[in-house]
Amino acid sequence: PETADNKSVEWSVSDTSVASISSKGIIKAAEVSEKRTVTVTATAKDGSDISASYEIEVYPLVEQVRILKDGQVLENKADLTIDLASETNSIQLTAENYPADSLQKMTWKSSAKRVADVDEFGLITGLREGKAVITATTLDGTRKVISFNVNVSNLVKEVMISGNSSVAAEQKLKLSAIVLPEDASDKKLTWESSDDTIARVNKNNGEVTARKVD
Repeated sequence: PETADNKSVEWSVSDTSVASISSKGIIKAAEVSEKRTVTVTATAKDGSDISASYEIEVYPLVEQVRILKDGQVLENKADLTIDLASETNSIQLTAENYPADSLQKMTWKSSAKRVADVDEFGLITGLREGKAVITATTLDGTRKVISFNVNVSNLVKEVMISGNSSVAAEQKLKLSAIVLPEDASDKKLTWESSDDTIARVNKNNGEVTARKVD
């Protein structure tokens, strides 16, 4: 009770190959190759033999971190895009640490929370146009870090081409395009021809030059 004459306890562990404990109750985990459980016991020193036990899980250290999106492994510093105009303006990332028994928890951080925020489970939510770096860091003390570049924007949904559909050999015509939606973040286009031997097109401005044909 609170009025016990001697409140000192003696600490012990069930397996010193898994963890050790000091006289002050400070536990030091040993290096393990798989997850292990050790029982810590505090026994009263007043001769009453009263004790209490507590289980501690000891994990192997993380050797490798893999981050997945839709089941696919992402490279470190990969580029991700969030479309603000989509039904779901978010990306779910999942961490897999190896060995499999190592601690799977990560801390997630965004360099620009007003552009793209990330929760403790790796769900990235786009909030407004811009760029952010999302970083995941292991929590087991190894501090292995993996990061991703996130571009938040309104993506193009439709391109409509207008202009003449016929041209004489060795003549030119200019095509134009309407890009939708109006508030698309990047309306730049790259033009290309399916057959340069019949007609070439300027990749920047849509100007078509017809070739001489038999």
